[in-house]
Amino acid sequence: MAATVGASTRMEPNFSAFLPRIYDPFTASCESYLNDTYTSYVFAPVIGIALGYRVF
Repeated sequence: MAATVGASTRMEPNFSAFLPRIYDPFTASCESYLNDTYTSYVFAPVIGIALGYRVF
């Protein structure tokens, strides 16, 4: 199993805001939440290859 060691998230509004600084605390908290989620719960599936032999 492979885990995420580091994550970096950047979030910004996709619209023109009258006072863009109002959204800064919200976007900062969302970035922190997503980074924590990615590093704690995101596990990439790993595919393995096995090699064997048969005697009979």
